[in-house]
Amino acid sequence: MSLNLSWKEYLLTFKFDAKTSRGILREKKIWILSLSDSKNPTVFGIGEVSPLVFLSEDDRDCYPSLFQEIAEKIQKISFFQNSKDAFYWVKNNIPERFPALIFGMEMAILDLLGGGKGILFSHRFSAGKQSIPINGLVWMGDKYFMMTQIDAKIRENYSCIKLKIGALDFETECSILQYIRNRYASHSLTIRLDANGAFSPKEALKKLHILSKYNIHSVEQPLSPFLVEESRILISKSPIPIALDEALLKKHSFAAKEEVISFINPHYIVLKPTLLGGFAECEEWIQIAEKYHKEWWITSSLESNIGLNALAQFVANYPLSKTQGLGTGQLFVNNFETQLSVENGFIKKDFSKKWEYNSFFR
Repeated sequence: MSLNLSWKEYLLTFKFDAKTSRGILREKKIWILSLSDSKNPTVFGIGEVSPLVFLSEDDRDCYPSLFQEIAEKIQKISFFQNSKDAFYWVKNNIPERFPALIFGMEMAILDLLGGGKGILFSHRFSAGKQSIPINGLVWMGDKYFMMTQIDAKIRENYSCIKLKIGALDFETECSILQYIRNRYASHSLTIRLDANGAFSPKEALKKLHILSKYNIHSVEQPLSPFLVEESRILISKSPIPIALDEALLKKHSFAAKEEVISFINPHYIVLKPTLLGGFAECEEWIQIAEKYHKEWWITSSLESNIGLNALAQFVANYPLSKTQGLGTGQLFVNNFETQLSVENGFIKKDFSKKWEYNSFFR
C-alpha cells in the first residue's frame, strides 16, 4: 500500500484584463494535484498549486520535475493518520521556498483523509450550516470600469468592498471614493483599500490623511515590503489602520514572523496561504497575531474554486466576525464548479452543486 501523486496543468482565463500595480494578468497557470491510496485508487484528494505571477517566491518553471520528486517521496508513505502528521510530512519534505506547492499538498492530503469529498475540515461551514462574510473585490482599471464594478457589488448586497488602488492617478481614485461615499455611508458600506506597495515614503502620510476623509476601514500594504523602518513609522502616524500583506512573505521561522509583528506593529495582517506556505504557516501567523492583539483575515491569491474551497474551510476553523477576502471565484471564465455559492456578500456550501473537478483526472 502506498500513496500515488499525479498532476495536470490548467490555464485559468480572466474575464477581463486584470490590472495590478505590477502588470496585467490575462491568464493564470495552475496545477491540480491528485493524491490517492493504491489500496483504494478510486478515492483521491485534490489540491491546487497556484503561484502568483509577479509576486510568489515560487513563480518559476520547475514544477513538473518537482512534482516527480514529491511523488517518489510520498510513495513511501502508507497513509497519514491526521492533519498534524500531514503538516509535519509536508514541512519536512517540501522546501519552504515553494509555498504554493506546500499549500497544494496540504489540500490534497486533507481531502484524501476526508474521503475525497472536498471536506478538509469538519465544522458548521463544511456541513452547509454557516456562511462566511466576504468583501466584494473591485479590480483596477479606468474610472468607468471601476465604478461599474462598484455598482455591481452594491447590487449584489456586499456590505464590504475592497478596491485595488495605485493604477490610476490619485485624484481619480479619490473621486471614485467620493462617488461611493456620496451614496453609501460608512455604517452601511465598509471600504478597504489595497495599495500593493504603490505609495512612496514621501507621499504616503499625506495620501493617507486625504483618504481618511472617506471613512476607510484599512489600507493594505501602502509601502513596499522592503521599507521596514519606513512602514513602522508610517503606521505609528497613520490616520487609517494599516494592514500588512507582502511584508509577511518569506518569513518562514516563528521568530521572523514575530519580529514583523512586534517591530512594524501593524493594525491588521492579511494572510494568503498560497503565498505564505499553507495552513500550518498561517496557524503560526494567527498565533502570533493573537499574542500581540492584532486582527487578521484571509485573502485568496487568485486560486480557482478548488483553492477557495480550502481557504473557506480553513477560515471557518476560527470565529467568523471579520469579513474575509474570498470573493475572487467569479474572475475566471473557466473556473471549476464546486459546492461554493456566493450570495448577498456571503460564501457558503451549496450541496445542490456537484464537484466538477472530480472528473478532471478520470
